Amino acid sequence: MARNRLREGFTTGTAATAAAGGALEHLHTGKGPSELDVPLPREGRRVIPLESTGLREDGAEAVVVKDGGD
Repeated sequence: MARNRLREGFTTGTAATAAAGGALEHLHTGKGPSELDVPLPREGRRVIPLESTGLREDGAEAVVVKDGGD
């Protein structure tokens, strides 16, 4: 019987890094990205989709929907 591979997710820290980077880019350029390429602690990178970004009265915000995988 073939064993299915588990679906990979990403950590809370990676999600927070992507959200912070997306908010910063929106604050800096006036337009947020739809995804952000985040370096991983040990090796490699991961592209994290951003649900939304926007400006607020006191700064900027970005939303990432965390995917914990299986």
